[in-house]
Amino acid sequence: MVIKKLMVLLAASLIALNTNAIAEEMPVTDNLPADIGDIVKVCHQDSVEDEVEADSLNDYLVMCINDELEANEFDPLSYESALKLIKQHTPPAN
Repeated sequence: MVIKKLMVLLAASLIALNTNAIAEEMPVTDNLPADIGDIVKVCHQDSVEDEVEADSLNDYLVMCINDELEANEFDPLSYESALKLIKQHTPPAN
């Protein structure tokens, strides 16, 4: 019985360690097209043309970027990774 409890505890620990490793995302620059900055810029321009409200801008940009990535046979980004990418490729406001 004690061995069974130890094995369950060990398995739970290994799952927790594996989950933590997966949660730490790889840098957002991995497996992205070279023109990702241009994609972000085009999505920003589209958001202006579509008159996207400020409170919806991040959602719009993430969807736009992921649509462009998928259209070019790249995997979509997680919401958090896409936000990091947007931040990296958005010039500061004047």
